Amino acid sequence: MPEVTVNIYSRSYRLAVSTGEEALIQRCADIVDKQMKAIREGGKVINQDQIAVLAALEVAYEANKNVQKNSTDAQHSAAEKDAEIARLKARIAELESRPALRHPCRPRGRTRRPRRQSSASAASASRPSTQT
Repeated sequence: MPEVTVNIYSRSYRLAVSTGEEALIQRCADIVDKQMKAIREGGKVINQDQIAVLAALEVAYEANKNVQKNSTDAQHSAAEKDAEIARLKARIAELESRPALRHPCRPRGRTRRPRRQSSASAASASRPSTQT
């Protein structure tokens, strides 16, 4: 299992992570670090434990807000797709209920094409008759 070292609020943490998630963990640590520094620079909180808790709360709040937004967006998108499907079904039903249109290049009546003769009958038809 790979390990990654992250720095949060001037402290290093060595973490075991799943393969391929090193960059994700580093980005998450950077977010927590920036949030903790922003709270400290705000000047109202000095205690490191309080800063850590408030930073965690802020990060969790932002993540939850994004999940809710994505869920709402997905619901709107699904509703739009459902409306489009209903519109298309109505259009198909409308088109199916119309009488069939004739193609302008096709003849109106049924015409028969001449039958092709097989090669044996074609050969016999081209020979002169020898009846006496």
